[in-house]
Amino acid sequence: MHCPRRCPWFLVHTLIALGSIVLSARSRGDEPDSESLAALKDLSKSQSGFVVWESNRSGRWRLYRRELDGSDLRPIDPEENDREHYCPHLSPDGSKLVYLNYPAGTDTYQPHDPPGGATLCLMKADGSDNRRIADSARAYGEDRGAVWVDDNTLIYIDGEGFTQQLDLRTGDHSRLTRNGMSGGGFLMNASKTFATTGEPTFSPYDSGDSDVALQNKLGGCQPYFSQNGRWGFWMGGAGGPINRINLETREVSPIIAQNDPRMPKGRKYLYFPMISRDGNWFAFAASPDQHDHFHSDYDIFIAQMNPESLELIGNPVRFSFDSGTDRFPDIFVKAR
Repeated sequence: MHCPRRCPWFLVHTLIALGSIVLSARSRGDEPDSESLAALKDLSKSQSGFVVWESNRSGRWRLYRRELDGSDLRPIDPEENDREHYCPHLSPDGSKLVYLNYPAGTDTYQPHDPPGGATLCLMKADGSDNRRIADSARAYGEDRGAVWVDDNTLIYIDGEGFTQQLDLRTGDHSRLTRNGMSGGGFLMNASKTFATTGEPTFSPYDSGDSDVALQNKLGGCQPYFSQNGRWGFWMGGAGGPINRINLETREVSPIIAQNDPRMPKGRKYLYFPMISRDGNWFAFAASPDQHDHFHSDYDIFIAQMNPESLELIGNPVRFSFDSGTDRFPDIFVKAR
């Protein structure tokens, strides 16, 4: 807080107290409305699961988890006042979560590495057994930091911009790209046949010569891959559409459009898409026509999905209700 030199002491303390009340109210203000709660309980009758995401509702970026039925909202990352936590991503079996740990006041949107560096961390999906697994790591630009090849193998970008594969059982790291990239890097699909930076290119990757045949940028941001290696998806424009690309044919089509009629009124500006590892679920965020990724009132939505076509099944269901910025979700669901 910055105050004039002659600002009365009682006014400073009053402002600080009010700020604390606002943060406290924000942290408690995430109860599902009756319609969403009914939809979530209906979804969870035959399935169990949970959603994780990053949020600034506490005043800095932390990782949160909520069960599929809308219950048990809680932060699951360690309390570190001098760090920010980004890029949560669940293992295919839902048991583990990997994320990037940045110095406080820095973020993955910056085109350079943060002073003091960033690390790659791993924990169980309930927040226990947290540990560092790479001393130097980075996102590709915005909050994508890793790809799970399987439940024990990760692809990530190291601090020099090389794409690395990490075997969690042995701790072995191996480079997948010949060259590093300044301020960014490539993430690959789980089958290691295509790669992309934070600008969607979905470019073929040749493991034989560790090289990426860079394709033209498609426009937009936040590209990622389906676990089966068949699809890429990304933000095709500001607020939508969220697009998919068949990686073999390069045919592009929308998954969901900006202002899609299936979205509730006032929540039709879309960002931060993620597809579950089995392809049956889609998670993303939406705001009331607000764009800023750090201050806007984005909330998490989930929807069932056809894993073969990536068509949505039914209407998206709202999953978070806080006035802070909830973004970059991931979802795990299994049949009971």
